[in-house]
Amino acid sequence: MIKELVSKSQHVTTLPLTLVPPPMPSTPTTPRFHPVLPELPLTPTTTRLPDSPLPQPVTPTLHRRILPVHLFNDLPKSVRLSKDGLSRLSCSGNNPGAFGVLLLKHFYPELFKADQLRVYYSYRGGGKLSKRQLDDSRKAIIKRYVVALFPSVNTESAYHAMVVEKINQFLRRPVQPAQKV
Repeated sequence: MIKELVSKSQHVTTLPLTLVPPPMPSTPTTPRFHPVLPELPLTPTTTRLPDSPLPQPVTPTLHRRILPVHLFNDLPKSVRLSKDGLSRLSCSGNNPGAFGVLLLKHFYPELFKADQLRVYYSYRGGGKLSKRQLDDSRKAIIKRYVVALFPSVNTESAYHAMVVEKINQFLRRPVQPAQKV
């Protein structure tokens, strides 16, 4: 059988191939040019001050949107965040839920003392354990700051999914036992 296949393959003649270009599209396409980006140095840049012999490293700036404080001038001064406090919290919270938890710690300090009252609270209260509800006025202030910094959570459903759930998760996190030194 192998001999038959070998004998058949010897009688096969190759046909010449002609290359045919692909069909042209009916509408011409616009050529796309990719912009050339300058290469950034891998090490932090340094600047030389006129009086100092050693170069001083430049601290990288965070590209975070800082809210103007005047948007919150109508809030009582006792609950209004300073410009520094707002920028510190907004740089630490990288998403709406994390920012909401940071504001929760700031506006409800009594829940995070040594007696850990936070485990007895939830955002809306109730549930199987009959938890207490957080204060409505401070919840409204937290929501106002979060929506101002993250406009994507301005609807009630988005705010509940991204912020309220994270706050409730943080409140029900188990109490860590004190570590022995």
